[in-house]
Amino acid sequence: MYTLQNGILFRAGVPQIALGTSYYPSFHEGKFPVPPEGDRAGEMRKDLRAMRDAGMNIVRVAALGDVSLDAQTGEVRVDTPFIDDTLAEAARNGLAGFVRLQGYVMNFRGNTDYLMRNERDEEMALDWSAFMQSSLFHQGILRDNLEATAALAEHYARMPDVVAYQMYNEPHYPYRSGDSLRNPPMAPDSPNQRRQETFDYHPATLAAYRAWRACEGLPPAEPPRNRPLPDEPAEPWAEWRLFNMRAMSRFLNDTARASRKAAPQETMTCMTTAPACPNVMGAGINYFDNAEGMEVVGITSYTHLEGVEYYTACYTYDMAESAAALCGKHAWIIESDARTQMPARKLHEQTYALLGAGHKGILYYEWRGDYPYHNTPLPDNCGFIYSDGRKAGHYDRSLDMLRFVGKHSARLASAEKARCGVAVLHSDHAEAYADAYRAEDRNAVVADALRAYRELRSEGVSVDIVEARHLAENRLGVRALFIPCQPHMLSETERAQVDAFCQGGGSAYYLLSQSTFGATCPGGWWDWTSERLPDLTSEFRSAIEAADALEAVGIAPPVRVSSRHLKVQMLAGDGYRLAILVNTDPVRRDVTGARVTLSFPAGGAVFVTPDGETPLDIVHGAVTLPTVAEGGMLILEE
Repeated sequence: MYTLQNGILFRAGVPQIALGTSYYPSFHEGKFPVPPEGDRAGEMRKDLRAMRDAGMNIVRVAALGDVSLDAQTGEVRVDTPFIDDTLAEAARNGLAGFVRLQGYVMNFRGNTDYLMRNERDEEMALDWSAFMQSSLFHQGILRDNLEATAALAEHYARMPDVVAYQMYNEPHYPYRSGDSLRNPPMAPDSPNQRRQETFDYHPATLAAYRAWRACEGLPPAEPPRNRPLPDEPAEPWAEWRLFNMRAMSRFLNDTARASRKAAPQETMTCMTTAPACPNVMGAGINYFDNAEGMEVVGITSYTHLEGVEYYTACYTYDMAESAAALCGKHAWIIESDARTQMPARKLHEQTYALLGAGHKGILYYEWRGDYPYHNTPLPDNCGFIYSDGRKAGHYDRSLDMLRFVGKHSARLASAEKARCGVAVLHSDHAEAYADAYRAEDRNAVVADALRAYRELRSEGVSVDIVEARHLAENRLGVRALFIPCQPHMLSETERAQVDAFCQGGGSAYYLLSQSTFGATCPGGWWDWTSERLPDLTSEFRSAIEAADALEAVGIAPPVRVSSRHLKVQMLAGDGYRLAILVNTDPVRRDVTGARVTLSFPAGGAVFVTPDGETPLDIVHGAVTLPTVAEGGMLILEE
């Protein structure tokens, strides 16, 4: 019944938004919706029927059970009877299956001495959310990982309607060692201020780093154990951070390759929102690398969609979609917020925003809350229903949204993000450079990338995020590039790539750290091709706003909305466009009488929400919306 083709779910040949939830998705021994002594099989059948009736079409599960090595044959054996039954029951209820294959570490040969180590050579703390635990260069673990992945992929390929596999969950380096990842940061004046808890210093990783330096033609050097002081160079630290990031990407992509070799199901992982966080280099993840190695770019996000946090959430949504699109692929959110205590409007807001960003899969976390067992980390924290079966407060309103998406699913799945030719540059090199000197809670390049994104989205244009290496092919049609750092923070190769982009007719602007001649409003954008004078007392040119740069390039938004609280993203399909709006008012007021002005001709307009459809008259190239609560979708026919 179901197939997954290039990240788009098809049911009987009809494209669908993959819309679902998680059920028994964790390998943690204390995270489950029904306790071991409960009627797991009976409750599972009841829950899957409820998911189907709610309008879902896919369920994500973890490969819970036993993966072992047969001592006599040397074959990897998979024994996961409950999950097998769950997937079979899901198929009977018209739900596609999506399986997370790996837990915290794949180790069925009894490898020892594999845990990652911090700069003091201490093994990492085994916190429940530290999802990657082994050195990424431990040969025994690498072997077990690839063999177990292949065996699991082959096993579930025999199950009906299993369409995708997840490679690990929220992969990242440990954030902190010690008793808990939630240890408070060290005070700025602490005598141990330079003592950072960073990873990975496992002997196998150190040996790989030495070999990498030799291969790259770099002089022999050991990785730094501390960030540099202000008068020390950033390069050793940046090189070490980048090495670890690439190691993570290679490990994940090699795992996906083993899965694909064994079975045809498409692969993805579930990246965190680290690219929008100060500790992006510590986490060591990269959406763009992930897009090259897997069929779908998958992310997690629980960020709010109201007020200024809307931009942070959408920055990660758009980065994932851009990374996928650069490879001709699509993005999914694998964990979208469905906390039991969240306001009913939140699921609507995030769903509108994800659809507007072009995501083709939305899976909410989770269907049923975790049972409050003796070792459950966050009992009943997430779910459409509580572990005892009671509905969460958002249940009924959330199901209205699920059915709305289902109604318009084929149209949404068939449309692609409408791009404006505007992009923010993502540079691992610049972020690693900034990480060398960052304060505990700020990476300057990440902060300025978010600033650039917010300024541009406030002008009504769609924004892509690209790396400099993508500019030559320019698959996303970038015309105006905004660089959230000083040119010297980019690598020499990146600077050459930006130069070539400008020589080919593109426009680039970089963010100044200070304005000219003591201006009290520092910063602003500067033309990449225009050198600044060495003596600013003789400089009479001003940095410009993002709106000035867009105007200079001749880029205008496809639609303009009169209410500043209604944020819009556009999709374009065959003969229609979709303007998807989110009401971001932080005090949650409805918006009444907002006017949407179109920059293109349209033959008809209908505003749709879970509460109904309203045909609209197009008068002088504009429509007036009815009252908008959480958001809505404006269908514009050609």
